[in-house]
Amino acid sequence: MFNITKIQGWISAGGYFVLFGLLFACGLGLPLPEDIPLIAAGALVANGKMSLLVAAITAWFGIIGGDCVLYTMGKKFGLEITRVPFIGHHLTKARIQRVQLLFEKYGVGVVFIGRMFAGIRGAMVVAAGAIRYNFATFIVADGLGAVVSGGFFMLVGHWLGKNLTEEKIIRFKHFFAAGGIVAAAAFIGWILWRRRHRPVVDHVIKVLGADPPPQASAPNLTVDAPRSAAYASDRQVDSTCPDIHSITKEPSMSAVTVQPLAYPFDALEPYIDKQTMEIHHGKHYAAYVTNYNKALEKAPQLVGKPLHEVLANNLALVPEEIKTAVRNNGGGAHNHSLFWQIIGPKAGGSPVGKLGEAITSTFGGFDNFKEKFNTAATTRFGSGWAWLIKRGEKIEVISLPNQDSPIMEGAFPIIGLDVWEHAYYLKYQNRRPEYIAAWWNIVNWKEADTRFGRAM
Repeated sequence: MFNITKIQGWISAGGYFVLFGLLFACGLGLPLPEDIPLIAAGALVANGKMSLLVAAITAWFGIIGGDCVLYTMGKKFGLEITRVPFIGHHLTKARIQRVQLLFEKYGVGVVFIGRMFAGIRGAMVVAAGAIRYNFATFIVADGLGAVVSGGFFMLVGHWLGKNLTEEKIIRFKHFFAAGGIVAAAAFIGWILWRRRHRPVVDHVIKVLGADPPPQASAPNLTVDAPRSAAYASDRQVDSTCPDIHSITKEPSMSAVTVQPLAYPFDALEPYIDKQTMEIHHGKHYAAYVTNYNKALEKAPQLVGKPLHEVLANNLALVPEEIKTAVRNNGGGAHNHSLFWQIIGPKAGGSPVGKLGEAITSTFGGFDNFKEKFNTAATTRFGSGWAWLIKRGEKIEVISLPNQDSPIMEGAFPIIGLDVWEHAYYLKYQNRRPEYIAAWWNIVNWKEADTRFGRAM
């Protein structure tokens, strides 16, 4: 549909306005990689038809302008942007989710690297908007990436414009055609060999490390039947989620491990769907565990320590160079370990036991408590958790950002609700209040009361 000669003709005829418009539209979903207009502009610069400085500035504003709009739409629509006409056709939900995993693993570096790969640029921008990534940080990284990638392709175009004249292109057209055929055949053969029609970009992302290593997800992530004995035990303590006040002796371990669910992935339907649980547990949670263990490679003295001791006192034991990684991934591993325990099938209802009495005396009733908890969960800006905690002799409702744990503040977590979008977006999209309302139907109050008893 498009080729460099045609695009070069358009830019030559329309000037810098056409260059800006093409690059702006590329970011929003025009089925044209932005590399082609950049190469065409570089060739025009080489032939003296455009100013290098003006072309570079125009291209940069076109790229960043399109990305700003796409970021805003990602923030508004999230994964549902794939249904927006003329914009989402080149995106897939799986691709956006994979890039979100990259954000959690590598942070802002994903924005810079993402500009280098045509297939994930759009997904990268949408993912940044969907998870409410800091806009200023995103723009700075995206702008630097645009300078590097845009500059590279304009240099390629400049070289082509200087060295490949029309006569040379005609002379070597058969060579170019043969090379294209060989490349296409190799690509098709590669796809057939893999026996899966998975987008090339997904493979690139997998190579970059978004998918957790196999040992983090197998064999525990393929649990299909409930561990009824463990689930029925009121005093079952997750080895990756020990509690500050627990009297249960911690098992000895060399590393935190991914804990299997005590129920099937589809056991929480219709409130939380099977696919969300598979991705949430098998990808996000597993990635936190893997990255936490990886971070501890730089602090071997912490390996084997109970996770709650590492997180305690605002990570006082953790070296400064890995503190952020441990906060994010150790907190994520601990929070999710607790989360799987305090939800379950055939649950819901009202608080029981001593915890029920404490909620009534502190908040004036379960309905008042729910209202306060719902407000904390709904108003948590961006990503984070809502918590019912015990601090000293009192219970409180709080919310914390990202994967921060109440343990870091010296508090004891009783129940927690994950309001990161990966916890609910497939089913509820941007309707977080609906997800929160549904969650009350799967709260395991018996386990919550057990936790409260350990905190006393």
